[in-house]
Amino acid sequence: MLSSPAAKKRRTTGRRSCTECIKAKRRCDQGITACLRCTKQKLECRFPTNSVASTSSAPSPGSLFSDSALTVTSTAINEHNEQDLALDWSQFSSVLQDHNFGALDFTGSDHLSGGCLDSFSGMEDLLNPSVDTTMAMIRPSSTNLTIPPVVDSSSSELAAAISSRLDYGMAQLKRVPSKMVLQKQTPWCHPLLYEDIMPRSMQDVFASCALYQSKNETNSKFIFRYIEERVRELITSPTPSAPLEILARTQAFILYQLIRVFDGDISARAQADRDFPLLEPYTFSLQSIMTEEEEDPGPILQLYPTGPTKAIWKSWILRESARRTYLICFYFLSFYTLLQDKSYCRDHPPISTTWTASAHLWHASTVYHFAVAWKEKRHFVIRDLDYTDLLADANADDIDEYGRILIVSSIGIDDARGWFYTRGGLL
Repeated sequence: MLSSPAAKKRRTTGRRSCTECIKAKRRCDQGITACLRCTKQKLECRFPTNSVASTSSAPSPGSLFSDSALTVTSTAINEHNEQDLALDWSQFSSVLQDHNFGALDFTGSDHLSGGCLDSFSGMEDLLNPSVDTTMAMIRPSSTNLTIPPVVDSSSSELAAAISSRLDYGMAQLKRVPSKMVLQKQTPWCHPLLYEDIMPRSMQDVFASCALYQSKNETNSKFIFRYIEERVRELITSPTPSAPLEILARTQAFILYQLIRVFDGDISARAQADRDFPLLEPYTFSLQSIMTEEEEDPGPILQLYPTGPTKAIWKSWILRESARRTYLICFYFLSFYTLLQDKSYCRDHPPISTTWTASAHLWHASTVYHFAVAWKEKRHFVIRDLDYTDLLADANADDIDEYGRILIVSSIGIDDARGWFYTRGGLL
């Protein structure tokens, strides 16, 4: 990969951020004479003289990832750890203050309905919050790195509010590939969904997630090459027609994207960005599963013989997994497009979203336990993110991990913790 003379000089000298950018906790483009920020703000641009050269190199500003139309600049990539789960919203609070998030409705019922989700300049950095070693992805329409304005105290409250609604969910999404391997489930994929039949797409992503758990510096390139081969096979395979295979394709694609987005590898992130437009059509393909009419089983399910109840249970597992997958796709898609400084637009709104809030039904391991939970435990059908009845009448043990993610995104982490505590549980 070709590098510009400036990029070569920076790698040779080990040059890092200038003192003014370090002090302001802003990304520095490391200009040879003076960085862009100092030039614009007429500041004295000085670089530390005792910087140690980084052992990791990154593509130069002139390098281009094929098919992704992304220009990538970087000094190095941090190894990600648990601290990465806390997104640094403070750096971008002044960018957020001109936009109204409301209750963070990502389904399209308000600001997404038939329109666009406004882009947020500079928000991509939230996935990799380190100032000095974070890669900078510049959108195709940009010719220069967009530097967010200086944070002022008047916007810090808004930034904290946004962070309180999204940090928790992003932390849970980052752990999903591991959960799939260890527990054979995700918050939107029932552990028994593929008990009888596991489509090829789900077999491949399961193997990819398992292989990814063993990734280290030595085998990283091999593992990502394997994952990319499986992604290409998924994307180029014929469109499935069976409901289970349609759902498996969408769930597999989400898992691949979660691996590539949160790992921190530059190439993987570029590949994820290139493929993200596929998420929406894969999501809409679930509508046929969700909208197919189901017979109302009534308040009591037959316990003997269990044949009819087992058929109802299997149908519920498929459709509830599809409903949850449909909604989490919009959650992921809306959040990621914000971070990528894009506008999320579409020609038509999604169908009305529903899902069942009941940990007892979701965690039932046998048809007997499902029938008993259906009869004895309350379950709440959540329509279009309306949690009024749930928050008024539910108990803490009624809410599974999926419900926790969406409740926090609606009311914020502090209120969610308070609600769970008053209902006999902990978040």
